[in-house]
Amino acid sequence: MILGWTRFKNQKMADYEKIVDYFVAEKVPKLVNGKYISVRRYPAPEVLLGRPARIIRTIENLEQRHRLSAFTLTFTEADISIRDFNAGDSEAREKVHRILDLALAVAFPGVPIEKRPAILVSTHTHTSRLELNFAIPRCVIRPDGSVRAFNPSPPGRRATELWRAFVDTINMNYGFDDPGALERMRLIKLPDAVLKEIAEARRNNQLSRFEPLAAFVQAAEVRAGILLAKPGIPKRDVLLEGLRPLAEQHDLTFETATANGTTFRFRNGETQRSVTIRGPLMTDQFDQLFQRFNSNGRERKIQLAKAPDKLEELWLSVAREMPARHGFEAPEKFYELSEFLEAMPRPRPTVFRRKTHGLRPIVGLLHRLVTQQLMRGLVARLVTALPKNIFAEPRKKLEALNARYAKNHNPESEQGHPGSDRVQQAGGGVDPVSPSPLGHRKRPWGGRATGPDDRGSRRDLAADRESRECDGRRDRIVSKGRAETRCARAGNHRSDGVGSRAPETLELNELDERIKALLARLGVSQRGGDEQIEDALEPAEIVVSEKNDDILPDGP
Repeated sequence: MILGWTRFKNQKMADYEKIVDYFVAEKVPKLVNGKYISVRRYPAPEVLLGRPARIIRTIENLEQRHRLSAFTLTFTEADISIRDFNAGDSEAREKVHRILDLALAVAFPGVPIEKRPAILVSTHTHTSRLELNFAIPRCVIRPDGSVRAFNPSPPGRRATELWRAFVDTINMNYGFDDPGALERMRLIKLPDAVLKEIAEARRNNQLSRFEPLAAFVQAAEVRAGILLAKPGIPKRDVLLEGLRPLAEQHDLTFETATANGTTFRFRNGETQRSVTIRGPLMTDQFDQLFQRFNSNGRERKIQLAKAPDKLEELWLSVAREMPARHGFEAPEKFYELSEFLEAMPRPRPTVFRRKTHGLRPIVGLLHRLVTQQLMRGLVARLVTALPKNIFAEPRKKLEALNARYAKNHNPESEQGHPGSDRVQQAGGGVDPVSPSPLGHRKRPWGGRATGPDDRGSRRDLAADRESRECDGRRDRIVSKGRAETRCARAGNHRSDGVGSRAPETLELNELDERIKALLARLGVSQRGGDEQIEDALEPAEIVVSEKNDDILPDGP
């Protein structure tokens, strides 16, 4: 993990609003090859603390010139996985919140939480690494309610060492990648603006104008390794002299060398500018770097081990000045650091409880999968593959039977009881049945009354039930023989009704003849065999009286 501070050029309100919007906006303009392009961040930034509008209002109400401090904590993928963090992993989230709390405690030593201003913390994960962005207004609220200026990182050696000890403490405690380790140290550093433009151009599949600078840095580190491997103690001037031909190959012209960096003149097409390159190989840290290589990093390991104690010491030295400066009570201990160093809580184990139904839900799921998904298409293909006329003849015969029964039970075309086999003439009837509809006379308290008309109807009902049972059994096709129906054995069938049947089994042609004869008795026109059957299938004639539902126990 590394820490980087944002530098404001003009210290104007527009600059503060721009940086706040940059921390939380999903779409931002980026400078690539001298032109601004619109970049959509995916995943979008996540706000962990605060509200942007409240930060802006707080900054607007401040009267001093420097009103905002901003810094960014950058983690490698090995430190915190962005996939786990965005997925809500409890361990990754707990680490981030602990780091956040410790960073705010270091920014406000000895200042109670309720006396701090509104703070904004957001994340950036679209760069394939986690970044924590902090926007902190430079003020505190004193115990008397007044607002006074406060700088989280004032100039001076103590503040620099305080924040360095903060970074070392986090890297040591969680085992993050140490930027001060020899294997991870950047020996030659380009300006941050150049690095950001190169990275943004690569993410948008473009070639940056500063690509020659990136190539020079890689080649210079290889050349420096060769020079340092030679016997004797190297000097910075000797190293720069050896890198000068390599710089000219990458359109760089040497200008000046200072204690804080080496300046080159960069030319690439229309781009011409001075670039100051820093890093241990380009600054006065060259001699210290050579000593660290000889010690094999032992000093760095000792420094990391002492980082928590050094952080607490520096923090308490600043916090003890708060009573005199702002009237806050001096803390006795760095409690936030103690909480940070505590062991991480173990995540709760995932418990898989067995359901009471055992494998029944799985069996039901497999059943639905086979019957509804797999077999549906198979059955449809099998049905569509059958010939269209395979059921034509049986269908005609079945429809003819249905039409005959509908014709026989149609009260509009017949006189008398709907369930009787005898047809009553229009002039009179043989059965003295009351013309009033059955089942509609009501008792005073509800229900249907019983009378002589009902008794007569019940006799006809019993006869009709026996007739219908005989009709259902005789329609079955069986082998030839002396098979007799129950009605034939009982001897109570009528020869002039529907229940009259021969004891022998009927063949299909014989069934057709009987159907034609019955249709002729019912008065259907004799226009031909096929036309006669088609007349029986007319929808207007296939009507069943609703009265049958009232008088028949088994329906129409």
